[in-house]
Amino acid sequence: MLKINKMLKKLKIFCLTLKASFFSVFNKNIESAKFWIEASKVDPSNPIYPTTAGQHLWKTSKKNKAENLFIVALKINSKYVPALFNLAFVLQQKNSHEEAIVLFSKVIKIEPNNDLAVYGRGISYKNLENYPAAIEDFKNTIKLQPLAPHAYYHLSRILFEIQNFVELNNIINKLSTFEPQVANQLKKELNIK
Repeated sequence: MLKINKMLKKLKIFCLTLKASFFSVFNKNIESAKFWIEASKVDPSNPIYPTTAGQHLWKTSKKNKAENLFIVALKINSKYVPALFNLAFVLQQKNSHEEAIVLFSKVIKIEPNNDLAVYGRGISYKNLENYPAAIEDFKNTIKLQPLAPHAYYHLSRILFEIQNFVELNNIINKLSTFEPQVANQLKKELNIK
């Protein structure tokens, strides 16, 4: 009887996640989230279900519900990287940059090569005007992802702000080799010839 119950549970989760995926394909995020939430009720020990539901709800007007689902996932597993990252992003969007930095740092501790977490933390440092830390994170993002135009962009904006024009010109010249549109945009925004 125990084996049958386990099999039925797995089958129910499979059906729920299949339905969730179906709705996701058609960008029916609220409907998809409902099935992920149902899956989390069937298996409350797996953080993937509330996290995925939260990701779908984030794309809608239900941002607070998404945030709560990421918190639920972290109560299940405090080191679950997708939930940590998504919650950090939510906090960043709410201008809670100190809290976002803590969570991005946890992601980086678990996954040191997670360029998106390094970049995200850099954005929060930049918004707090902690330019040395932001510069370090944007440079590390570039090391991890050499063709990351947004990291070059934000690094350039900071270098302009702190008047490091030599390094700024080097960065823009490098950027122009693979993203000339972004390099030209920076030159125009910063009034650089």
